[in-house]
Amino acid sequence: MSRYHLEAGIAATHALAPNWESCDWSAIVRLYGHLETMTRSPVVAVNAGVALAMAGDPDAAMKKLEAVSDLASMHTYAPYFLARAEVLARQGKDGAARESWQRALTCPMSEPVAAVIRERLSSLTG
Repeated sequence: MSRYHLEAGIAATHALAPNWESCDWSAIVRLYGHLETMTRSPVVAVNAGVALAMAGDPDAAMKKLEAVSDLASMHTYAPYFLARAEVLARQGKDGAARESWQRALTCPMSEPVAAVIRERLSSLTG
C-alpha cells in the first residue's frame, strides 16, 4: 500500500458521495490516519483535521491542527488558517474563527481565493 492508494481511496470516497453532507467522513478519517502515519506531512495533518471536523469531532480536529501550529510552514499556509476557522466556527468560537479567516488573508493565495475569503468574512461580520 502506497500513499497513492490512500489518496485514491480518499478521492474515490469523495467522488462516490452524492453530495458533500453524505460523504463517508469516517472512512476518510481512517484513510487520512493511515496517510498521516505513512507521510508525517503537516499538510496531511491539516486535511485529516478537516475530515475529523466533518465527521463530527471538532475537538479532535482542533487538537490535530494545534499539533502542527508551531511549524514554520503553517505560518504562511492559508489552508491551515481556513481549516482552523471552520473548526473554531463549529465549536461556536466565532470571534476566533473570524481571526483565523483574517489571518488566512495574509498568506500567499490567488485573488479569486482571497475574494471568496473576504466574502465569507463579510457574511460573518454582517
